Amino acid sequence: MRLREASYADLEAITWVLLASFPNDPQWPYRFQWALVYPSEHRKHTRQRLSEYLDDSIKGVNKILVIEAPSNEDARIRKVIAFATYKLPGHLRKLPPKDNFTRLDANPSRQKAFRRASQEAALMLYDKYGEQQLKLVQLATHPDYWRRGAATKLVQWGMERARTEHLGITMLASPMGSSLYSKLGFTSCGTVTMHVPGEEEQLEYTAMNWGGEKTMEKEGKGRESTCSEGLSRCSG
Repeated sequence: MRLREASYADLEAITWVLLASFPNDPQWPYRFQWALVYPSEHRKHTRQRLSEYLDDSIKGVNKILVIEAPSNEDARIRKVIAFATYKLPGHLRKLPPKDNFTRLDANPSRQKAFRRASQEAALMLYDKYGEQQLKLVQLATHPDYWRRGAATKLVQWGMERARTEHLGITMLASPMGSSLYSKLGFTSCGTVTMHVPGEEEQLEYTAMNWGGEKTMEKEGKGRESTCSEGLSRCSG
């Protein structure tokens, strides 16, 4: 497997990976409730969002990495099978691309619930690290290439950079991803809830972090307080 930085030429490939992988993450069908009813709409907006992330990578806001591996169909051909998006230090306050509440495949109320939960987790982790963090925004491997180490390789890239630059790594972990992160040494910082008033269904996700202690000690910014102290902001 080969890890490299993504370019615009990878847009179709990472769209293919995300659309195959993310439906296995509970927040995806929760937010995009009618993706199977409007597949063209779903693909169009997903591709557009990834294009916006690529725009930000050119500006130095994000770093998007891909993993290439031999194709299952023809081992002589290498293809993108996984990717990760990291938000870089100095840009943590920049909001992600705006949600489109008119798209037919999505439930607007649940989109807003997801955005609220994400922002609450970000505030919790910002209290601990400030701008001295790499934020793992997206991590996806195409299901046909699971259990080959691609996701681990992408996370370990972030861990190595964080170790070198004395940063923390943070993310809002899905139930599917949290077991991988735990095996790599990440710890829970608390939970956030995605819930629309009046609905029974709700999702709980875990804010997780790794490293950064040396930077916190060096800066002496008083971030010794634990994440659990900020958990009340994420409990509703």
